[in-house]
Amino acid sequence: MFGGGTIKRISRFAFAGLLALALCVLPISNGLSYLGESQANIIGDSNNVNGVSVAETQKSMGVQVNAASTVYKKVYTKVKYKSWYKSWYKSWYKYHGKWKYKWKYTWKYKWKYKWVVTYKKVTTSSSTTTTSSSVSSASTSSKSNTTNSSSSNSSTSSSLTKYLKATTNCQSTSTTIKSKAKSITNGKTSSYTKAVAVYNYVRDKIGYSFYYNTKYGAIGTLSKKTGNCCDTAHLLVALSRASGLPARYVHGYCKFSSGSWYGHVWAEVYVNGKWYKADATSSKNSFGVVNNWKTSTATIYGKYASLSF
Repeated sequence: MFGGGTIKRISRFAFAGLLALALCVLPISNGLSYLGESQANIIGDSNNVNGVSVAETQKSMGVQVNAASTVYKKVYTKVKYKSWYKSWYKSWYKYHGKWKYKWKYTWKYKWKYKWVVTYKKVTTSSSTTTTSSSVSSASTSSKSNTTNSSSSNSSTSSSLTKYLKATTNCQSTSTTIKSKAKSITNGKTSSYTKAVAVYNYVRDKIGYSFYYNTKYGAIGTLSKKTGNCCDTAHLLVALSRASGLPARYVHGYCKFSSGSWYGHVWAEVYVNGKWYKADATSSKNSFGVVNNWKTSTATIYGKYASLSF
């Protein structure tokens, strides 16, 4: 049905199509091969700068690359305060606590003791002057009079009469105290021997008990046979006054033989124009002599005819 001319025409068209396809594919393959060569050249140049490769450079510098073996360490920083209010609270508590403690301690110590000391110093100024004048007058009167006990008692200056009176805790006019004083001084003719006898009785017969201020008084201490420095002084002063010997209280702050400092009370007895220390709280002491505390370092707060505490 078809002639030979038709077949030749078809074969020409097929050949032309194959030729066109070959012309299109050839430039694309050439371009891809060119790109591959360019990329290879770039990578080669980066690894070989000025004719020296990266591997050779690292080898010459002695650098060893070990990125995978590097260990990460967490660094801890020490913070003083985590927040501002903790710092503020610490400083506030330190100041407040210190101030509160010092205030309480100072108030308790100064109010209870220093206030009493100030009050005693006020009374001491007047009593000391009267005492000094009374001592001088009594010494002059004792020179003009005889030395026996009866004449010395009758010629006692009026300024010493307050040291012969009974007080609340010094019951020198009590029948109990008077009878005991009479039995102690029986047979003693001079004022000095009477004072020594009274002192020795209180020192040897009355024990010592530690407590503050007056608790028993003269009569109670004589009955209990024990007492602290205040009650021991009450009994010694009462027996001395009942025997006709002026006696007074002394309040001070003393350093004892143990090394401790304490407030202390003792008695003084006036004999032959002189005041004698009479601390009967220790067997180490004697009439006029004190050994259980240092008299040179003691602070004297006052000397009184009556003890108010």
